[in-house]
Amino acid sequence: MRSSKGASKRVRPACGTWLEITLPAEDAAAHAAAFAEAARLERIFSAHDPASEVSELNRRLALAKTTEAPHLLSEAASELNCELSTELSAVLALGERIEEQSSRAFRLRDPRGRLDLGGIAKGAVVDGVFELLSARIPRGPLLVNAGGDLRARGAHDIEIRVPAADGTELRYGYRVQDAALATSSRLEGRVGQPSAKYPPTSATVNTACVLAATAAQADALTKAVIFSAANLAEISNTPAIAENALAVLAFDDRGRALLG
Repeated sequence: MRSSKGASKRVRPACGTWLEITLPAEDAAAHAAAFAEAARLERIFSAHDPASEVSELNRRLALAKTTEAPHLLSEAASELNCELSTELSAVLALGERIEEQSSRAFRLRDPRGRLDLGGIAKGAVVDGVFELLSARIPRGPLLVNAGGDLRARGAHDIEIRVPAADGTELRYGYRVQDAALATSSRLEGRVGQPSAKYPPTSATVNTACVLAATAAQADALTKAVIFSAANLAEISNTPAIAENALAVLAFDDRGRALLG
């Protein structure tokens, strides 16, 4: 990834990956505030942290034995007197909309019915950090990158890494300007371990990259591409993609480009 001359970059672990923050100039206080904001948002969105807001909502939903449909999570929380933070409410609203628009190619719940923001939370953390930095540093290039889910101000040349089924990885150069980009693969973790959250499909898309206005949108939309029931020629015309995406790249299990 090419950084602007004079830019200041810091990297720390976050969201199960490395969070890379690039500022237009050295600003230790801004870097510290950004990493603190990422940690705060993780404590809201993580389904793995028993103290998180998502875990508390899951406990209340389980006790109530709710049968609410996935797109009614916000209403269910209200009925359970579970006061949601502004951040979680916004993520649920966006997720519910994309879930409906994608005919549940993107999903907010795991197979057990538990709320799982794994398909959108990393993008939401990137957005939160980006917005904090944008308010603090109103001019100059910014880049917040969490393992390939990123949001940029200004033009940035980045590298898209596309895994192949044989364990190799292809790399493509891409320029992102004043937008967000997310990348997801059908294979999670080690090659050959498919996601349990989504049923298998016959689609040929193994990896998707989506350019959108926000990282949360882009993050969720990558799943809407990979797990879409639509054929390849129709994916870009599905409501979720047509109404939210700026551009879509798709790759097969050999890392070859199919769209974009």
